[in-house]
Amino acid sequence: MAEQADLLKVVIDTNIFISGLISTTGSPAALLDKWEEGKFTLLISQVIIDEFVEVVNRQSC
Repeated sequence: MAEQADLLKVVIDTNIFISGLISTTGSPAALLDKWEEGKFTLLISQVIIDEFVEVVNRQSC
């Protein structure tokens, strides 16, 4: 793994994050796999966290 300072810093939109959690295939899932492998540093804001929590707590129709 690269030094922490050398890693790319990435912000993942809530939609991409949720999509990557729902399906284990496709680009969103591949992106989350790369994050788990330590290929980049994930940057996240309180706004994204709040939106993520709101989305996962929504009730399906």
